[in-house]
Amino acid sequence: MLKFKKFIAKTIDIDENEWSELKGVLKKVTFKKGDIISREGDVFKYILFVNSGIVRSYLIDQKGRDFTWYIHYNGDCATIKNLFVLDYVSFINQEPGKLFFEVIESAELIRISYNSLESLYNSSEKWRKLGKILVDAGYYFTHHRALSLLTETAEVRYKRLLEENPTLLQQVPQYYIASYLGITPQSLSRIRKKIRE
Repeated sequence: MLKFKKFIAKTIDIDENEWSELKGVLKKVTFKKGDIISREGDVFKYILFVNSGIVRSYLIDQKGRDFTWYIHYNGDCATIKNLFVLDYVSFINQEPGKLFFEVIESAELIRISYNSLESLYNSSEKWRKLGKILVDAGYYFTHHRALSLLTETAEVRYKRLLEENPTLLQQVPQYYIASYLGITPQSLSRIRKKIRE
């Protein structure tokens, strides 16, 4: 759980007693490539931190088309948006979610349950502060992603992905990258060719 401890320590100061309290409600879980962690309609009962591996969140529209929402991983370029596997609306309201979560590279995740998190929030102002920091960051990234899809070209989105997450392009199938950018694989090929020229 060293990666998770380092992430928490970068986000908020905690002492060994506080880490022990947090560690006591965490559980390490593993998934194989191809596993579905959660489906549309499931209630998201856990927040999952990516220790290793890659998970894709996606939704399926009424025509059966698959759209990648996020790619979750833990690497040098990862930010809060990538580090957590979570359907946040489902989690906070304990209601059926809209997203699927699929493991695309065998993953080890650290999970905390809804009830355990609520207990931590009730026990200390520090845990509430940590929760607020994570929620604010999550909202920022979600807002930014929605605006990007609505106002920027696919080429601009691809160039940003190249800058922010270059290693993902070698680890994740191109059709998932295209789906994340909101374009077809053919359009992605054209953009990549144009950039190379």
